[in-house]
Amino acid sequence: MTPWRVGRVADQLHREKQLTLRSLARCADEVPVSGRRASRSMRLAVAERCAGYDPGGSDQELDVLAVLRRAGVRLPVRQHRVDVEERSYYLDFAYPGSWHAMEWDTFTFHGQVSAFHADRERLRRPQRGGWQVWPLTNRTEPQEIVAIATLATA
Repeated sequence: MTPWRVGRVADQLHREKQLTLRSLARCADEVPVSGRRASRSMRLAVAERCAGYDPGGSDQELDVLAVLRRAGVRLPVRQHRVDVEERSYYLDFAYPGSWHAMEWDTFTFHGQVSAFHADRERLRRPQRGGWQVWPLTNRTEPQEIVAIATLATA
């Protein structure tokens, strides 16, 4: 497996609370150094996941961050807590100074009727609190993501 694929598997297991970064690092340390590609992929994946690493809520959230990194724009605060109308919400990507945020939305996780309505409310309340929330989907073009981040940091 490539380091990228090993990392994505590790991220998903971390999200599901089946793996910790400490156990991943320990596993990489215990693999005998034999020059084989498998141990190299594991070591590279571990190196990218240093202390404080957050795999986000999905691989797509990590893809959004990769787009922003490649563009060289300021990265947003992830999972930023917002208290509005006596409730707390966590915005996927927030620029607190400008009150702009981006929310990743997929049919897979949000396609149920109950989730659809809850998500619309989850977008409306922060907006009533003064936030400009930009929904992102797998059809949002990278240049649009960069444009939103640029607007938010201007």
